[in-house]
Amino acid sequence: MQLDGVLNFTVLTDYALHASWLHTNVNKYYVATEELKQQMVFKGVNKDCVEVSGIPIRQEFATESTIARGRKGRLILIMATDNSVNSYMEDMLSALTMFSQFRIIIICGYNVKLRHRLLEIFTTNPSIRILGYVDNVHEWMSQAACIITKAGGLTVTEAIVLRLPLFIYKPHAGQEKENALYLSSRGVASISNSLEELISNMDYLFQRPSLYEEIRKRMAAMQRSQAAAHIVSDISHRWARESIPLSI
Repeated sequence: MQLDGVLNFTVLTDYALHASWLHTNVNKYYVATEELKQQMVFKGVNKDCVEVSGIPIRQEFATESTIARGRKGRLILIMATDNSVNSYMEDMLSALTMFSQFRIIIICGYNVKLRHRLLEIFTTNPSIRILGYVDNVHEWMSQAACIITKAGGLTVTEAIVLRLPLFIYKPHAGQEKENALYLSSRGVASISNSLEELISNMDYLFQRPSLYEEIRKRMAAMQRSQAAAHIVSDISHRWARESIPLSI
């Protein structure tokens, strides 16, 4: 509930609408896409209270995007920070070795159990590198040819800013599935629900360099790499103009 005289701003970090995000006392929403804005307006939100800002991410990704613009990655990057990936990751890595032209980098984050198990199995394989938590994900993304990941709003936005084709594997129902479906509809992500489908989709893309570049162009058209700075600036100007407390 909004306190009297306090500005309230909401930043949505997904590509699909969830009804629980909508409240009567929000002064302004910042959203990822024009489609999401239109959905909110249809639900009764004043169009002047919704701004298409993009999803805010760390500045390092915008900087790396400029550096890596013409770079052709030679890595397959896998984000395995979610415990739900533990049941199939061994089989996935074994299958991906068919793409011998690429090295495979898997980032496990705080998924310590998975990292230790994979290190035991693949430690002698020179084409596979298994990492835990890293603070330079933007650098690994900029060196990759593609990314295999769940469809969290921040991760897929980072990939879009770096123009990194997305392979989304077994998305969870709810916002993750909706994010995946939206990105697939825009032609920048491939959804796979089986390992065979994943390998087939990846092979299809790798065999078609022109399609690969087309996907990167679509991502370039979608990206809003300065979303964070824009949101902060907009809120600051509104706060200065009205000179009252704010809530974010």
